[in-house]
Amino acid sequence: DAPAGTVPPDAIDDAWQWSEYLAARGRLRLAQNDPVAAVADLTECGRRQELWQRTNPAASPWWYWAGHAHLAAGDPAEAGRLATRAVDLAHSVDFPVALGRALELLASAGGERGRLQILEDAEGVLAQSGAALPLARTRVARGRALLRAGHVGPARKVLRRGWDGSHALGAHALHDEAHGLLLGAGARPRRAASRGAGELTRSEKRVARLAAAGRTNLQIAVALFVTRRTVELHLTSVYRKLGLSGRKELRSALGRPRGGADAAPARRER
Repeated sequence: DAPAGTVPPDAIDDAWQWSEYLAARGRLRLAQNDPVAAVADLTECGRRQELWQRTNPAASPWWYWAGHAHLAAGDPAEAGRLATRAVDLAHSVDFPVALGRALELLASAGGERGRLQILEDAEGVLAQSGAALPLARTRVARGRALLRAGHVGPARKVLRRGWDGSHALGAHALHDEAHGLLLGAGARPRRAASRGAGELTRSEKRVARLAAAGRTNLQIAVALFVTRRTVELHLTSVYRKLGLSGRKELRSALGRPRGGADAAPARRER
């Protein structure tokens, strides 16, 4: 919580960096389930953008996150207003990513009527834009709407695309959301295919190799001069990225480790 509550000196209050800070803090507060604080930050960011006449929706997507913050705070009308204005502005500057995002927000803010068509339009726009993350997010939203409308088959198809796309991007929260919706649709999605050890960070590889060689978490922490908690976090990330259920699968996933004869006997740890 500390980063969200840290306020830079008043000296930079009028600088453009302050606006970017507000946008970032607003997104953080939304992720922390504090939509009221998120609305305050993102609305102030938008006010500053207006003062500087930065009305191009592509310049800063504060309006998108502000809209979702309003939705989370129970104010779909304001979210719809932001989305409608963003749609108009995106059309005027011919920026497909902003248009696709604005349509997705508009669908989320509106009623059931017309929602499926708007989301389909948003997906089509974003598919042509090459913006992978907004596309995956829109596909998950469209899949949820299809499922709510009773169109289970089409929902599964769209959700699977969002599920695959979010995994490829490492968007874990979105991937988990898509996974839950697929399960709700009666699908049984397999664990997403891993891209292998190549997607691990250098620190994760170092920890994983030692764990595969039989070192305990404490031994790894001592060897790498880090805390045991850091080792646990790295291993959790490794398991997720490689699609492993736990420590016992590391050896085959990484290949023969270089632990050597001095590797300590493995204990059952995660």
